[in-house]
Amino acid sequence: MTTSSVNLQSAQIPITMSAPSHSQGIRFDLLLLRLPRELRDPIYHYALETSSPIPMRGSHFQGTSSIFQKNPTLYSEALEAFYKINTFTLTLPLNPLHLSGAWGPYPQAKTHIRHLIVTADECFPTRCSYEDYEQKYQGARYRRRWAQFLDVPHLQSLTVNLQKAHEDNLCTLDFGPILYHLRTLRPNLMLTFNISFDTLLDDYWNDPVWNLNSRDRGPFQAYGSMFAPSPILGATNALGGVVLDLPLPGDAYEPMGFFDISGMIEPPTDEDESYVVQYLPSRKMPPARSLKQGLLDETPANRRMLGKHYVAREPALLRLQMQQHYEVYMKYEDKI
Repeated sequence: MTTSSVNLQSAQIPITMSAPSHSQGIRFDLLLLRLPRELRDPIYHYALETSSPIPMRGSHFQGTSSIFQKNPTLYSEALEAFYKINTFTLTLPLNPLHLSGAWGPYPQAKTHIRHLIVTADECFPTRCSYEDYEQKYQGARYRRRWAQFLDVPHLQSLTVNLQKAHEDNLCTLDFGPILYHLRTLRPNLMLTFNISFDTLLDDYWNDPVWNLNSRDRGPFQAYGSMFAPSPILGATNALGGVVLDLPLPGDAYEPMGFFDISGMIEPPTDEDESYVVQYLPSRKMPPARSLKQGLLDETPANRRMLGKHYVAREPALLRLQMQQHYEVYMKYEDKI
């Protein structure tokens, strides 16, 4: 031990300084290995948990503490904990060549992941029966990008953020049977389904054909519905000249974001069946409402509030159709 002193306000205060100790060279990875697994797991949880979702691409935890990477046992356990305790985001590409790389550099993460947030674009409707779809498109890229979630054995929560790609009623042909089957395989799965019209509405907002004057005329006089002819140019002025109105500088579209429609993809109820029998005996979905006429001139908050009326014209029928499709899907799955 060595002793020195300093002058602090004319007072002599002794200060003791310890010599370096060999304890500074302790291998903390070896200390962790001495603990039972039941005590190591909370340490992984504390060290590896993040406050925000992590993109699957590049989510390999090479950036974590080197302590966990010095020993194969610690590395394996920490890697498992990293994917088990955190929430991950995954974008579903339409290109089938990119499906294999969507899970990042550690595809084995599927066996550990518990919580996923998935972003995807809606596929365009295929005018065919459920039988035809399962015969022709069961292995298509639209279906395969959803079917991969059946290979996540311990999935506890799945949030789907779907961006609408067309004004027609919600197309569930690619994902509907998969979500149904996921609920069957994992009854305790927390499934949240969100949807947004931002891609469509942003295109309409910046389309010179859908001009400011047409928005100002109101929904009953506006043009641009997919079920009605649209003018090529804007309104005419008092002298009969054509006016092409463009959005004013800075008059940018305000995104609505996603809103929850989980109830629309739930299994149908007895009330759904009774409603469809009474009011929709043909079981044909009526045409969807026009987004341009109904939502384009609304505030983002109003779009989210009204949006459920533009997802599918008859939610009860949609639920029954999804159930019917699932029954066809299972018939073909049993043959594989």
